[in-house]
Amino acid sequence: FLDAPLNLPGIYKGIQRREDYFFRESDQQLKSVSPMLMGGLTARAMKFSSILKKSGIDCYEVHPPAFISRMKLNEMGYKKETDQIPEISEKISEIIGLPLMHELNTWNEVDALIALAIGILFKQEKAEFCGNPEEGLVYY
Repeated sequence: FLDAPLNLPGIYKGIQRREDYFFRESDQQLKSVSPMLMGGLTARAMKFSSILKKSGIDCYEVHPPAFISRMKLNEMGYKKETDQIPEISEKISEIIGLPLMHELNTWNEVDALIALAIGILFKQEKAEFCGNPEEGLVYY
């Protein structure tokens, strides 16, 4: 469960009815940044996903801000001030039922915890998703 784009817009795959060169359907639904704008990150994530798939490991794209919204944690100050990190990470820990092994210090660490949380919800068949299956789904 990776917090990075794992697919390009469908026009690059020849998907009919997908004529946008910048945004995937999921990006439009989530009001997300274009994977084209994040070129290097997108390319590294797609390469990493490809390597894992060759080893038999499936990869899924996640969207931490959508998870925060879904869990109604926006009012807790997600990515506002770093002093909110302990409270938000503790709440995510409660949602997934796993204790934190150490205090999280950065929003990147919180996003990694969110990716894990989405993975756990996915395994429990409780994860939400959006997008076009041909173009790539995004989980939250």
